Amino acid sequence: MQRAIVGSALTLLERAGMPRTTVQTPFRWENDAWRETFMRVDASNREALARQGEERRRRQAEAKAGR
Repeated sequence: MQRAIVGSALTLLERAGMPRTTVQTPFRWENDAWRETFMRVDASNREALARQGEERRRRQAEAKAGR
């Protein structure tokens, strides 16, 4: 399925006649259960997400300083 999606994207890139051209693929998610937890922030993950954000900001600051 991933190869088909990438192939479809490359074909669109090659053949799109104008900006914002879109196509629909025949693929569908098996179910929508992933939506329930997608990007959820709650007590169970708040600290881990905060640490990850701090680490990301630190790396960005280091990269910016190294320019």
